[in-house]
Amino acid sequence: MRGTLTDDERFVDILRAGAVYVATVVAPGAKPPAVVGLGDAALIDQAALLARAAMEGPGRAAAFRDITPPTRVQAGADAADTLARLVVEPLLPHLDGCRRLRIAVDGALLHVPLGVLPAGSAPLLASCAVDYVTGADALADTDRTDAAGPGPDVVLAAPDYDLGRTGPAGPDALSPPLDGTAGEAVGTAGLRPDAIVLTGADALKARLRGVRSPRVLHLATHGYTLADADPRELHRTDQRLRGTESELAGRYGNIAREPDLRSGLALAGANTWLEHGDPGPEAETGLLTVADVVGLDLATTELVVLSACDTGIGEVIAPDGHMSLRAAFLRAGARAVVASLWKVPDEPTRDLMVRFYELLGQGHGPSDALRTVQLERHAAGDPVLDWGAFVCYARSSAVLRPSDPG
Repeated sequence: MRGTLTDDERFVDILRAGAVYVATVVAPGAKPPAVVGLGDAALIDQAALLARAAMEGPGRAAAFRDITPPTRVQAGADAADTLARLVVEPLLPHLDGCRRLRIAVDGALLHVPLGVLPAGSAPLLASCAVDYVTGADALADTDRTDAAGPGPDVVLAAPDYDLGRTGPAGPDALSPPLDGTAGEAVGTAGLRPDAIVLTGADALKARLRGVRSPRVLHLATHGYTLADADPRELHRTDQRLRGTESELAGRYGNIAREPDLRSGLALAGANTWLEHGDPGPEAETGLLTVADVVGLDLATTELVVLSACDTGIGEVIAPDGHMSLRAAFLRAGARAVVASLWKVPDEPTRDLMVRFYELLGQGHGPSDALRTVQLERHAAGDPVLDWGAFVCYARSSAVLRPSDPG
């Protein structure tokens, strides 16, 4: 593994080991790995939740379903500082000269963008690139030379969530229109002129199932996660969507029963199906779940961008460690996945994504493009809510390195 690291790179593996968190720091060369105790796991888990809630904002923290929401939310800087003291500061003595940090995380830290945390007077990502990997084995992953080349880029955005509805849309639909995603589709497709664009009534589950290894797959829509959601709230929502007081579970209630259905994306017809309507055969359920994603053909897909809420969030206690859309797209074959760790605002996300693709077109790799636009937003004084949620994960170290502009 050390042979894959350059002189200015470090690999850090943070593991929740029972009641404590432990970090292993690996440097290039013959120097033995450093083992750093980070302390009490329950304390760090709570600090992680408070930091994320503060960055997203107290009025939006109810979206968090992986841990019981806090009864109070600290000011953003205070909460982030607390988590940084627990997790980032103990690592800094081992990161001298580091310009690129490859990091694998565990537990509640899976749901916090560590690069946003302060390291001195600026975010950690200002002093070094923070590349997220799924584990040490990802660093040794090699290029896939035996597979056919990728297909054309695909952009799916602004689905018609009410496709097939026979009556007027209700005010409490789970997936209201996202005006920013329509602009995101235009801006993104303009920078990827050969992309197949699926919007409105064409943003169908069947169409997405038929896609074969696009080089880039961009999905801009509503995301959801029901991991550890309150069963009483699930039941009330289920009844409201069906317009009944029946105690039997409906479609919404049923998707919360299985871990691989609890996280997903809303596509065309999602509202109609959840309200027990029929959006049509190509819309199917209108939901692209974790179970659906692992069946997609992404064998030569280089990048998946999940421009939606909570796409990096999922159940931490799961057979494979994490049950999220981000993890599912990696398992399906994508080499890199950009995902979000909270409910991202519509229009700032549109602007961030358009700039991200501009940087990709200039030769930046996905991780470096994301870092650049995030630092630009930070320097402009934009709130961390608008830019800090997105992280880039990869199965292979090759995709994380800056690409050759030529």
